[in-house]
Amino acid sequence: MSLFRPPTDDEEIARMEKDLKNMLTKNYDLLNSQKDYPKEAYLLRPEKIFATSYDKLNTDTIRINIGYQSNFSGYVNKYVRMNYEIIRKGSVLCRGVMSVNELPYSSKSNIKTYFFSSTKIIIFPVQNEKSVEIKCKKIYIERIGSFVRHGDKLITHDEFLEMMKDYRP
Repeated sequence: MSLFRPPTDDEEIARMEKDLKNMLTKNYDLLNSQKDYPKEAYLLRPEKIFATSYDKLNTDTIRINIGYQSNFSGYVNKYVRMNYEIIRKGSVLCRGVMSVNELPYSSKSNIKTYFFSSTKIIIFPVQNEKSVEIKCKKIYIERIGSFVRHGDKLITHDEFLEMMKDYRP
């Protein structure tokens, strides 16, 4: 007789939501105008920060422009299975910036938080050319979203799925 009982679906979903909330509150702060994190904030796990660029907005604020794509393969409705690219775009703000250092390129990204310090260190690759380390007091998710190329323009992933809802080959 086994003492291990596998978790129910509801227990597993609750655990995953708790893990996500812990990751977000540990690494990111909420802007004054935000009541909760953006819908797709899970896309900004510390190891998933791939930047297209970063801009200094003023003396102590830097915007990191996030951009990367991943492949999706699966059912988009009851009848159709597809393989397509999903483009992730968004931005993260670093406020209370103390230092910015360019480092040799590394494909790994990370956010370091220290238990007895309000300082956070975010390290991320930029365009497969270099990595950047920013030491700051607060990191905010400004916006993040998933997009799909439709013809010559980008549409949200939700719009794409809605278009495909009734599609049959």
